This record gives sequence, structure tokens and C-alpha cells, in this order.
Amino acid sequence: MRLSYSALSKFDQCPRQFQHLYVLRDVQQAPSAAADQGVAIHEALERAVRDKVPLPADMEVLAPYVALLARYPGQVLPEVALAADQYLKPCVYEQGYIVGKLDVLCVDGSKALILDWKAGKPRDNASQMRIYAWLAMLHYPEIQDVVTRPVYLYYPEKRAQTATHTRASMHALRREVQEKAVKVELAVERGAFPARPSALCGWCPVKTCQHNPEHGA
Repeated sequence: MRLSYSALSKFDQCPRQFQHLYVLRDVQQAPSAAADQGVAIHEALERAVRDKVPLPADMEVLAPYVALLARYPGQVLPEVALAADQYLKPCVYEQGYIVGKLDVLCVDGSKALILDWKAGKPRDNASQMRIYAWLAMLHYPEIQDVVTRPVYLYYPEKRAQTATHTRASMHALRREVQEKAVKVELAVERGAFPARPSALCGWCPVKTCQHNPEHGA
């Protein structure tokens, strides 16, 4: 099983839904216009940053972010796929247990910057940013300080949740990742995936769950 931040957060949100999406794999998250737009935005920004391809006309509002990265003094690496194995050691993404895809990783000597493009509304992404910072320092031993920043592309007035992570915090970051993974492993071992009903049940793809409004329909 491959555990991304999305998978781990889904487990926290509802273990039952996680089981069907990532263990049994008998359902899929329904497509949505918002998700499709997010994919298109990420792909356009990746091409603009990596290949200098102009942004589509309807995304010109994002041009200042591309221009900012063009002035960064170090390496600017879009769409960086990083992973750790079951022993939490660095490995290739295809063999990863804990995985993450960084939208942009900027490296300048011992300092690094991670940007995560957000096309939706602002929310708490601190845990995701800590996992990304840990993966970056795991794969780049020269990095001593990582600044993480989710960028709310269509909500520029919202203050970014910028955080700084140092190599001295690696043990704490690793412990946090390990604790999240252990919870999932125990659930898989015991087959214990209780439903966690919430206001989001109406959008859940698990129609067999008694909390889904479409259950029995």
C-alpha cells in the first residue's frame, strides 16, 4: 500500500471510506469539475515553470507566481516525486510506502522552499507541509532549513500558512509520519475501519455505508 498525504488524511476523515478507496479498491472518488480544474492548473503551472510554456489565457492571473520563481537564485524543481520505504528510508517513488508529490521544490544551498498550489478554498494544510518538508530533507542531505508555503491561487488575500522546518526537527517529523502510518497498519491488520459520519457523507462514494444518504436507494 502506498500512503500519500491524501490517503492519510482520508483515513483520519473516515476509516471506512479509506478502506474502500485504498485497501479493497472497490470504489473510486467521483470526478468533479473542481478536481478537473485543479489538475489543469497544476499541469499548466508545471509546464510554465519547467518549460517556460505560456499560461493559458484563462490562467493569466497566475503569471506573477511563475515570474517570482523565475527570479529564485537556486534550483527550481516542479513536480518532484519523493518517497520513503517501510523503514522510512529514502527510495524511488515507484517503490515508496510514504509518498509525496511536491508542486515546486526550490533548493539554494542549505535552504529550500516548498510551494504547494491550492486551487480551492484555504484550509489547514500544516500536516501535509510537515510531511513534504520531511521528505525533502530525507532526499536532500544538504538541506538544513525548509520553508513550506501553501499558495492559494485564487485567494491571494488569505495569509499563507508559512512554516520553517529545520534538520533538527527531523526526528519529530519522522515520528509524526510513523505514528500516522502505524494507525493505518493496525487498522489493516485488525480489519477495523469504523465509519466516521460527518456532513461529507453525501459526497462519499461508498454507497454501502449506512451513513451514506444513497444507502439502500
